[in-house]
Amino acid sequence: MFENFLKRKAPVIGFSEGNAIVSTAEELCELQVNIKSAVLGERKFERHINEDGSVGGFVESTAKVEKTVIMDKHALVLDRADVSEFVIIKGYARIFDDAKASRHASVADYARVYGSAEISGHVEIKDHVKVYGHAEIFGNPVIYGKAEVFEYAKIFGEAKIYDEAKVRGLARVSENAVICRKSDVFADEEITSEIKQA
Repeated sequence: MFENFLKRKAPVIGFSEGNAIVSTAEELCELQVNIKSAVLGERKFERHINEDGSVGGFVESTAKVEKTVIMDKHALVLDRADVSEFVIIKGYARIFDDAKASRHASVADYARVYGSAEISGHVEIKDHVKVYGHAEIFGNPVIYGKAEVFEYAKIFGEAKIYDEAKVRGLARVSENAVICRKSDVFADEEITSEIKQA
């Protein structure tokens, strides 16, 4: 998983102007903006250049990131992730594995989107949120704090999920629902316009 990737050491392969060899993904995030490509073991990364010409984060050669995507210089897109249609990736956010992000979604701070998760629309994912498994988030939800959305959960509408709430299993959270504190929404539970807090 990503945490193991961060700790992995890699052999030095070579160095040339504008390129770097790094031993961890954290080193990759901290490279100066004049470094345009990097190598970590057998993995290759290119710096994303935003449409306005500003320098973005690194994208692994196996991942897809459209030109319309805006990335902060510390953001990473790894593995086979697919990011398109004006997505914004801020801070130290990561999108990896086979995750997909599209249509103006925003992933910020230290948030992680991975596995086969999909986010689309004006979704806001920030702070230390984790979205993974086969979770789907679309529409206008806002998810923040240390919340987790995973397994086959679906979040849509104007839902808000925050604090340490978990939405998992086949759960569906939609409309104006609010899930907060240490709530755990699971199985095939459906929450639409109520507040659930533990």
